[in-house]
Parts: sequence; C-alpha cells; structure tokens
Amino acid sequence: MIARLADSSPIAFTPVLPSAALLALLLLSAAATPRTASPQTPGCAIPPAPVVVENRWVSPDEGVVLGKIPGANPYRWAVPDPDHRGRYRIGEVVFDVATCSVVAREPEEVRFEDDAVVRQDPAGKTAWSVRLGDRLGGVRPPDRLADGERVFVVVGEGIVALDRPTGRELWRAEGPADRLCASRDLLLATSCASSVRPEDGRWLVARSTETGKPAWRARLPDVSDPMSIREVGGLFLVRDGGFGGKGAYARFFDRMGALRIDLTEHVAAAWPQEDGFIVVTERRIARLDPHGSALWESDAAKADDSDGAEVVPLPGGDLLVYTWCRLADSGVAVARVRATDGKAAWRSICAALGVPHSKYWHRPYVQVRGDQAIVVSQGAGGDFIEILALDSGKQLSRRVVPRP
Repeated sequence: MIARLADSSPIAFTPVLPSAALLALLLLSAAATPRTASPQTPGCAIPPAPVVVENRWVSPDEGVVLGKIPGANPYRWAVPDPDHRGRYRIGEVVFDVATCSVVAREPEEVRFEDDAVVRQDPAGKTAWSVRLGDRLGGVRPPDRLADGERVFVVVGEGIVALDRPTGRELWRAEGPADRLCASRDLLLATSCASSVRPEDGRWLVARSTETGKPAWRARLPDVSDPMSIREVGGLFLVRDGGFGGKGAYARFFDRMGALRIDLTEHVAAAWPQEDGFIVVTERRIARLDPHGSALWESDAAKADDSDGAEVVPLPGGDLLVYTWCRLADSGVAVARVRATDGKAAWRSICAALGVPHSKYWHRPYVQVRGDQAIVVSQGAGGDFIEILALDSGKQLSRRVVPRP
C-alpha cells in the first residue's frame, strides 16, 4: 500500500467531482503510463531517488511512502553509506535506492549468547562459539569487536583476545576495558567509574593487539566517564561524558601516546582536514591547526554533550553543518558555513514535531541534491522530511512521514 505523506500545515480545498467521461479518460491515461520499477520491488519510482526513513523508502518530492524494506528493523534508524552513494544501512540491512532492493545483509560479527562468545560469518551462520568462564561484556560499549586477525571481548575485569578464524584464546589482559577501539597494531580502552576504584582514577590505555601488553597509557580527568574513543585524522580523540560543561575536555593523542591537542571544552564532533581539524563544540565551530590553535572560529554552529553534529562538504569548499539532540525531539539546526572564515551564510531550524516521549532517540541526516538540501529526521516520536534551498536555507517543503 502507498501512503501519502502529511504536510506540516493543513491545506483547505474544495473537492471537484469529475464527469464520467473525464474519469474514464483519466483511467485510460493512467493505464497507458508506464512506471519505472525494479523487478524486486514493484512501485519504486525513479527518478527522483527516494530517501530512506527507518525501515521505509520515501519519495521526498512526491510525498509518498513507496514501501517497507524487507527484513529491516523498524526500531533502527537509517544511515547513508558514506562509501556508496544511494545506499543506506539499517542495522544489518544494506538498501540501494537505485534499485529499491536489499543488496546485502551484514550481521553483527561478534555477539554474546548466554555465557558464550559467538562469531558469525557474513551469511549469519555460526563460525565458532567459545565459553570463557567469566562475565561477558561491559556497560560502556563497544565491549566486543574484531579486526582482520583477532576478536576482542570484555571478560570479567579485563580483555580477552581470540583468534578470529578459530576462536582460540590468544591472550588475556587485566585493567581498563571500556570503550574498546582497535586500530592496526593497537587496541585502546578507557577506564570508567563502573570498572575502577576512585583512587585509581581514569586512564586511556593502548595495548598491543598481538600480545596484549601495554604500549602506552595516559591519565584522563576524573570529572566524568569518557565517551567512545574515535580515530580522527590519525589521532585518537577522547572526550568527557559531559556534565553541563563543567570540567569538559577533548584530548587528541598520537599513536605513540603523545598529547597533540588539549581542549577545555566538549567536542561533539571532529573532522580531519589537510591542515588540522574542524570541530563543533559546546561554544563554537572552529578550524584548528595540527596543534589545536584556531585558524578561524564562529558561533555559526555549536553542540553540547547530548547533541550530535555532522558536516557535509559542498562544492567550492563551504560546509553544511547540522546539529541535533540525540535524546529529544529537538528538530534539526542547519547552517551553511563559509570555508574562509567560518561565518554562517545562512541558518535554518527544521522545527521539532512537538511530541512528548519519556525514552527518546533521534538521528537525522542531510543529503545534498543539486541546489537543495534534504533533511531527514528520524525519531522515536515521529519522522519528517524537510527540503531547504541550498543557496538561502529557505524551506521549500516539509512533510511528516506517517507510520504504520
């Protein structure tokens, strides 16, 4: 069934009943007009390309829900695949809007099943299952991941490395085991409040993936549990968990453990550049040199510890920056930022839906199509699509996506 999207504001109209002759002519015309559709999913109109909203693909221009994505979890948000234009990931499902079909299923490689660590092959079949004799997992994810040769899992008060092809245990290491991050020959982890004694403090530890022995360690501020470790432009970014800006920090370490950039503000997101980084913080958007000094900064965009932030590069060097709250029906703030000085060419607020919800998640994305920016907002309380003019930020259309 094709469901029509609801516009954000009601439109009054007077129905006009067609004559019998006109109705017959319309029916004949519709029957004679071919529709472009893939053989897998009849009814997929191309062009223009649909966008994906959770487990549905939707025409943002025509205002119709074209169908549901087979096997996609309705409680998982869609994320555009950065490596393949027109593809989206919804959990383990990869969907292509060019053919409106599922092109791959990529099940989670490592999972916990009762008291066993299970590795699945790409087809979702069990490659091996191993019991390690202690509590599995932690409360600060990721608590399991894999690289090309090994599987790393949090077990008890430490980490166990397993041979990826066979599940054979390779090594065990006690100590910090939160927020795992694997990068070539290093496995990084932090220590959070749930896993350390107050007198021990919080640490960032880098271990050898081959032996589990510490390569280096760095002391972190005790103000809050660190957020997940991110590798950005060859450096490791560790950030505070956020407590209203008090004691906020963002530290960039190199692969040898040297502190390269030390900021006293919460960094919501960072992107590598040829000469440093662009960061969105609780106070500013800034372009930093490799040592952390600002080449430019402005208040065109900002985001605190509960917010998400993303950047879309535009032809000519400008940036499309959008921010949102991950835990609330916040709407989406979008700004076009000049690459020369960080000033806003325009700002636009895609308004929230205004729905109350006690347990909320929110994940939007923005895509550029010609001279338009398509804002897709996915949230626990509802979804909407808003189209903005890329040169001015003017709202061209807004539609609320109906749910089954």
